[in-house]
Amino acid sequence: MVSSNIKVFLRVRPSAKPSKAFQAKQDEGLIAFEMDKHTPALSLDHKPLNFTRISQFQWLRTFQSMLSSRARLRQGSGPPPGVRAAVRSGVGPMFSFGGGGTRTVPRSPGEGGKGSRTALQRELQSLRSEDEETPIPFIPGAVVPRVLAEDLDAVPALPEALSSLSGATGRKGKLYMLLIFFVLLTMLAMVAAKVAENFSSAFHSKPPSAGSVVQARAAWFMGGGEDAGLPPGYCTEHAMSTDYEAWAKGLVAQMTTEEKFRLIDARGYSGWTALEGYFVGSILAVPRLGIPSIKMQDAEAGFRTIDKRMIGTVTSWPCALVLSASWDPQLTWKWAEAMGQEFRAKGANVALGPAVNVHRVPFNGRNAEYISGEDPALGESLVPAYVKGLQEGAGVAAVVKHFTLNQQETLRTTVNSQADARVRWEQYYPPFEAAVNAGVAAVMCSYNYVNGLQACSNHEVITDDLKSRMGFEGWVMSDWWALTGPEAAAAGTDMDMPGNDDNFAKHKLDSLPAGRVEEMVMRTLIGMRRSGAWSEPPSFDCRVGCDCGDSLYSVNATSDEHVALARRIAAAGAVLLKNDPIPKKSDRVLPLKAGQKVAMLGAACDQSQDVDAMMKEWTAANYYVLGGSSRVLSPYTVSVVAGLKGRGLDLRTSAEDSLAAAKNSMVGSDVAVVCGGATAAETKDRTTLSLDQELFIQGVVNAGVELGIPVVVLAFAPGAVTTPWRDAATGVVTMFHSGQQTGHAAADILLGSVNPSGRLPVTFPAQEADATRPCESANCPYTEGLKGGWHMYQGLPVAYPFGFGLSYTEFEYTAGSMKTNSDANGRRGMSVNIRNVGARPGSDIVQLYVGFPVSATTQDEPAYRLRHFKKTKELQPGESEIIEFELSPRDETIWDSSLNMWDMVFGDYTVFVGSSSRDLHLCGSFGNQLGSDQTRWVPLGKCRLENGIAKPTGEEVFNVVAKPVIEDVLQGINGTIFAYGQTGSGKTFTITGGSERYADRGIIPRTIAYLFEEFQNRKDASYRLYISYLEIYNNDGYDLLCREDSAKKLEDLPKVQLREDEDGNIHLRNLSVNMAQKAEDALNLLFLGDTNRVVAETPMNDASTRSHCMFILWIDSTQTGSDT
Repeated sequence: MVSSNIKVFLRVRPSAKPSKAFQAKQDEGLIAFEMDKHTPALSLDHKPLNFTRISQFQWLRTFQSMLSSRARLRQGSGPPPGVRAAVRSGVGPMFSFGGGGTRTVPRSPGEGGKGSRTALQRELQSLRSEDEETPIPFIPGAVVPRVLAEDLDAVPALPEALSSLSGATGRKGKLYMLLIFFVLLTMLAMVAAKVAENFSSAFHSKPPSAGSVVQARAAWFMGGGEDAGLPPGYCTEHAMSTDYEAWAKGLVAQMTTEEKFRLIDARGYSGWTALEGYFVGSILAVPRLGIPSIKMQDAEAGFRTIDKRMIGTVTSWPCALVLSASWDPQLTWKWAEAMGQEFRAKGANVALGPAVNVHRVPFNGRNAEYISGEDPALGESLVPAYVKGLQEGAGVAAVVKHFTLNQQETLRTTVNSQADARVRWEQYYPPFEAAVNAGVAAVMCSYNYVNGLQACSNHEVITDDLKSRMGFEGWVMSDWWALTGPEAAAAGTDMDMPGNDDNFAKHKLDSLPAGRVEEMVMRTLIGMRRSGAWSEPPSFDCRVGCDCGDSLYSVNATSDEHVALARRIAAAGAVLLKNDPIPKKSDRVLPLKAGQKVAMLGAACDQSQDVDAMMKEWTAANYYVLGGSSRVLSPYTVSVVAGLKGRGLDLRTSAEDSLAAAKNSMVGSDVAVVCGGATAAETKDRTTLSLDQELFIQGVVNAGVELGIPVVVLAFAPGAVTTPWRDAATGVVTMFHSGQQTGHAAADILLGSVNPSGRLPVTFPAQEADATRPCESANCPYTEGLKGGWHMYQGLPVAYPFGFGLSYTEFEYTAGSMKTNSDANGRRGMSVNIRNVGARPGSDIVQLYVGFPVSATTQDEPAYRLRHFKKTKELQPGESEIIEFELSPRDETIWDSSLNMWDMVFGDYTVFVGSSSRDLHLCGSFGNQLGSDQTRWVPLGKCRLENGIAKPTGEEVFNVVAKPVIEDVLQGINGTIFAYGQTGSGKTFTITGGSERYADRGIIPRTIAYLFEEFQNRKDASYRLYISYLEIYNNDGYDLLCREDSAKKLEDLPKVQLREDEDGNIHLRNLSVNMAQKAEDALNLLFLGDTNRVVAETPMNDASTRSHCMFILWIDSTQTGSDT
């Protein structure tokens, strides 16, 4: 925006005494004031005068100058001579007020200056009024000009009361009152501004005002600061105004209707194809207002190569799932920043990424694009790094996609994903919310329907959830041709992509509420400005539709540094799944050793990339790149065989999927590496989780067993895969599609020049049947609720669990030291000591899982959730690192759909720290009780594991299951604790406990101890406890508390008759009731009953109780001082 300023100069006489804040080093000179014509204030011949940044004293001085200048302007002679010529000459005082520039004017002769009087001084002197009889108050020697004197004469005479108040009559009195009026008005405005500032600061922290910054810099400059460094605030000053809303509103107000529609309705397509010189997405510029074009390109594996001329000019990066497998936010930032630099070089300023949908369906053809993997917490940590790497690191706007519930490609434009608010907010929204909090510029709505409405036309998810509850301030764009009609604009979608479907044509949006189109434009402007994409445009910023062809097709944006980073990322995301010792040797099969004879088996080990053939079909894919909008082709793609050549191995290659040829190569080899892969693409889901070479791989590993040759399987996966050959393989490495540096990165892992640190972001199921399949009908209810992602396998065996991965070294987990300080923000801390106990340097991924208290509100929650993770530094052998975690209050909340907000859950929590979701090494617990002292530092100890899953202790089971029931019973409410499960599952152990350790006490012994403790502590009543013990065997009941020594078998015990009365109540006849006066009495009764129980061998357990038992506690209480 261009503003014009008037410079008004004022002569100050030596007798004047300005305030100290504006006292010049010299006694007199010329002061320059800047008046911005865009600031409404006192008018100077239709040029508003800005008095907002000058003091009362300065205002009076300026007013005198204004009067003189006004006379000059009325005479039509323009600004005073010499104003434009005033320059810094090195002599005379220098001043700068408000936003104005600095001028120095030489002093007049006789006052210490050099030279004659300036033209400006002569002009000012000539403008003095011929009427010397009316002096200007408060300014010695100043008189009222003739023109103003005439104006004052035209004003009616002052009332006598005002004349006496001013002490003057006539012109002088009128002038006094005029000045007093302006002084009071100015003081009132200053007071009001100060009150508003104080009120605002109580609610918002704001950066220093422009005025304060200017004043600080003026003081710095006057003090000789130009020789001492940078001006105050220089390094943190934004290149453009950060009041984005005001800036955008001002621009929109100047736009024509046609210009507004440029920013909401894209251009550049003919049918399904982008026109020459256009990007994947193109929004026209508004040059007259200084608004650049918006130029978008897909970004899940780099700058998408939609034209053959682009191939080789950009890096073919690893896909997003490789970054997920790295579990490394810092590396994600570097990846996004480097990609953004290539976008800039190619002329684009918007990257259509990250894609963050949490995996629900392992068959989804686009899972490799989705950086969240199977857990929202993984996405929450990586997505902000992606967004900030693009925006802050490279100045390219990020677009988070696809909002929302877009978990399959089958029926992708018609499937109706059905999930309630709690499932959306807890399982699928968190990565989107993390992007919003990171300042993402835009959100892309998806193709599918959500609860009956197309996602882009769903007001609840776009406007209510995204814009209102998440607080998103940027713009919402459609996926390409996703809109079903103009109703999407009313629902909250702000931009139609790619624009040739006519849904946002002006005549179709005429029915929108007033101001909605302007809001759509403002959101686009705000998103682009806030992202930094327009703050520092490149030296040549092409205008889409005009001159972008050279940038798009010819500029080489890749570099050696980027290729090296792509190789590093691909290696960081490789996951070592198995690494057994070589048969009859102690050494593990990996890493490979120099000089070894290595058989490289299978076409996937040396796959070539036919660029010409792949360009004919946009969804064509291979083991390096995905098909669809994320595909980035490169002529420099390296195969595994090529990556291993020249690395010190004796390679024996059989680049075909022939078992006979493979066996020939294996004979005489030290080790065999067999490669296999699977492909995936947009628009379709995978039909199977198997690798394409499953039978071939199975044959090779079997041959390895026969020949005594260890076999390593190298799998290229677009997501979860099945591994039926895993038990026979000696080693297994998986790499998600890793782009042009796949071969070099694979070689780095296989040879050990990079120690694998990747961890699975998805689960590899034990069998395909365990995985959730895509919905085949229009309605797709998310029946699993909160137990999606890796939780779908809860209770099932898996091949390799979420979060799993091995290293060439080993790590030991021990509890770190506890801290005593508390966190006023309600955060809880825990500390883990990770020690490298192996022989190689390496890094570990430490994962924190949290289990919610068991209650009615949390019964649908998974057993535990990933909350946080951290990657250690590279630890040398024997070196340790302390990893500290914090749980925020948000980590202890669930979504309350009735209130539409996060709700704190109170109760006892469990925490688990481990190296995967099923390899948990340290456990702990803490209480979150309303109104009680909170646990701030959570102690950790070794976990009790069962099949790799944390097994809760007897105390934890009692606290979670039994204690709430007991509390209700003591309040007079009947309660039941019921153990149910298949034979041999541990029901008896849970209820009665084990006999070897005191810590193994079950629910009954702990309940007895707790009851007698409560009886003693409660003074308001006296209590008596009675016990019965019943066994039901073959439909007959028996009293287990029979003390007769003659009872040798169950049938010798007294039979109990079960009777039902007219009201449906059950009565137990002939069942003894025994009083227990102390805990020891009750435990003896339990022991007696257990001795009399029937124990028989079953096919699943050689000592299983094949009966049903009821241990009944009757509590009789009498209020103190009462008979009841």
